[in-house]
Amino acid sequence: MAPGRGADVPLAHCAGLPRDLRAVVWVCDRSSAYPGLAKGGDARMLAYCWAQGRRDFLKAARRGPAPESWMGAWVNDLRTRSGVNAARLEAWDDTVPLDQHPAAFGAHQRALESQRGQRQTRFETHLHDKALPLAKAKVLTSLQHQGDGLTVCVERPEVASHGQQCRRTGAA
Repeated sequence: MAPGRGADVPLAHCAGLPRDLRAVVWVCDRSSAYPGLAKGGDARMLAYCWAQGRRDFLKAARRGPAPESWMGAWVNDLRTRSGVNAARLEAWDDTVPLDQHPAAFGAHQRALESQRGQRQTRFETHLHDKALPLAKAKVLTSLQHQGDGLTVCVERPEVASHGQQCRRTGAA
C-alpha cells in the first residue's frame, strides 16, 4: 500500500522486480500513473479493464441526444464480447500452445478478432460524424487511444479482461 497514486508508486514497485523479469502485462485502470510502466526497452504492456469504458459510455449517453440507443449499442457490444471471451476461455488450456487448441477455441478466437475489427470501424465511423455530441466524442477518443490496452486479451488469453480478473481471483 502506498499513500499516493502518482507514477512514482508503480515505478518504485517495478524497480524491485528481478532484472530478468521483462515480459510483464499490467492489468490496471486508466490512471495516468501507469503509462510510464510500458515505456522503455522492456516488454511491458498495459491491459485496461473495460469496466471504466462501460461507465464512460453510460455517463456520456445520459448527457447527449438519443442516449438509450447509442449507449445500448455499445454496452450490448461489450456484453457480447465478454460472453464470447468467456466461452473462449472455457475452451482454453494454458498448458497447450495456442496453435494446438481445439476448434471451439479457434472459433471463439476468430469471433473476438472480428468483433475487435467491427468495433474499430464503428469507432472511426462515429468519430468522423460531425454531428456527434462532444461528450460522446470524448469517450470514443479516450477508448480509441487506449485500444491496444483494451484488447490485450484477444491475443493473450491468459490476460484477464472485463471482469474476468474478479471471477478468477474471487475479488469483488
